[in-house]
Amino acid sequence: MRRDFKNLHWFQLCVFLTSVQQIFGQYPNFGIQINLPGLGAVRGSSDVTAWSGAKFYQFLGIPYGETTAGRNRYKPPIPKRPWSGVLDATFAKPGCPTAAFTHREDGGDIEDCLHLSVYSKNQAGSFPVMVVLNGEMYFETARSRQPPNYLMEKDIVLVVPQFRTGILGFLSTRTVDIPGNAGVFDAAEALLWVSRYIRFFGGDPERITLVGQSAGAVIAHVLSISPKIPSGLFHQLILQSGTALSPIVIRKEPLKYSENLAQFLLCPGGNDLLEINRCLIETPVKDLTEMSSIMMVLYDSETPDNIGVKLTIGDTHDLLPEKPSELIKTSKKYPLMAGTTAHDGMFVFDDEYMVMVYSERKKNESYIAYNLLDDLLERFGIEDTTGALKGILRQKLVSQYQMSEADFYSMIPDLVDMAGIITMKIPILRTAQINAKDQPKNTFLYSFNYEGEYTRFGYGDNKDNVPYDGGVCHNDENIYLFPYPDYAAHLNDADTTMARTMIDLWTSFVETGKPSAYGFPSWPPMSKRNGPYVRINRKSWIDPDYTTDFYKAVSDARAGEGILRPENKDKMFHIQFVVRK
Repeated sequence: MRRDFKNLHWFQLCVFLTSVQQIFGQYPNFGIQINLPGLGAVRGSSDVTAWSGAKFYQFLGIPYGETTAGRNRYKPPIPKRPWSGVLDATFAKPGCPTAAFTHREDGGDIEDCLHLSVYSKNQAGSFPVMVVLNGEMYFETARSRQPPNYLMEKDIVLVVPQFRTGILGFLSTRTVDIPGNAGVFDAAEALLWVSRYIRFFGGDPERITLVGQSAGAVIAHVLSISPKIPSGLFHQLILQSGTALSPIVIRKEPLKYSENLAQFLLCPGGNDLLEINRCLIETPVKDLTEMSSIMMVLYDSETPDNIGVKLTIGDTHDLLPEKPSELIKTSKKYPLMAGTTAHDGMFVFDDEYMVMVYSERKKNESYIAYNLLDDLLERFGIEDTTGALKGILRQKLVSQYQMSEADFYSMIPDLVDMAGIITMKIPILRTAQINAKDQPKNTFLYSFNYEGEYTRFGYGDNKDNVPYDGGVCHNDENIYLFPYPDYAAHLNDADTTMARTMIDLWTSFVETGKPSAYGFPSWPPMSKRNGPYVRINRKSWIDPDYTTDFYKAVSDARAGEGILRPENKDKMFHIQFVVRK
């Protein structure tokens, strides 16, 4: 009997151990604890990669800054103070406020949002670090938009900071209370945190690559050229569809914009700057972000220089004492990988199209024939007082016949290319050209031309009735770097192949400074003024001149292909408008 009882105990022990193993696998919060000297302890969890199922550790929502509420709303961040006990980093924290996110379900401080997430396979290693600044056109930086499950197939440490965006990140009255460019200072503070603590997660603080997409790329570029940012916070750059040289990222009159916002909010005190500051600081986040969205539709429909959120030149902290086009001449240059998507101007054109749809003045033939190009150039931040640029555009893109006939539908591919050239492609090319002078062997240029099953066109808005599709639009390359959104997280075979290629290219640059991938052509650095560059597609190849991709929408249309939707032509100016939030 004793023998049977003993065997029963062994059986129960085995069942217990098996149950524990299953529980730990199902609930990974029993993962790993790391002590950060001078700051505190954090507890993380585990997850697995998308393709091989390899295990990695994740530390979600580690604070790097104090709350930005109250008097700190628009100011540079305050570094996070040490905490006692063990910080639970096993669950995601809320992102910074946007028009679509103004209330925390747990009732917590909505402006306590300066967190970052760290993903690592081996805390005892010393792996290259990839810090990703997302942008979503300055409106969204939530960690959930950069799931790590593709990138963690490689031996890197990934860091994804959240930072203030929109009104909270970039509003300015050029005063101490609302200096401007707070979101850039947030990103700088996150990099300081990474340089101090990433070694405890298995990262090498001497091998940090700063990666930015859209507004994140603009911020990354600002961090590389600003005399205010100390050197050594990062060592390489990847700029995806964004640069501080773009004319649409600078707010020409920040004080005027803030005054207009205060008027829309019915702030007391008229133009008294102290009263404007007080009101903008004390207004509830929900009212502030929602009113900024309304301004984008109502106020922006008639006034240029008011799309999205923009950088302030001459902020009180001297982050940008001069225009980026001047600062870049003398700034330090880094190994750089930079590029755009085939139809990168689509998101800019789409905003302009929506303005036209809801402006009676802009739908008539006279406006299209005589004023459309002038207004678009002005809204893109271009001053064409002599009309010379407009003349060039008529030669290269929009024809005199199209203008005289007010044939807006046929002009759509031309206008998409124009938006992309002015706001994205020329600024990226110019950034790479200047960089290549000092880094001739370490500057790599690309155009992402792959059109897969999914797209991020519209950012969730319904675009079924517009007379064009998105093509390879702004942000589409991120589909193959991050399994987001959920509907695009399950790729078909062709898209999975592209995702593997993209992960190889991006992480090989992070690891070695040279982008490469299995079965991919050897990618040469820029050695001429306009190239060479790589065109990333089903069949990728090297092209000597990046300007070849300036006219993608037009060349496709002339070939009887491309972005136009003939079935929606008749309802071109009769669609339901949805405000982006």
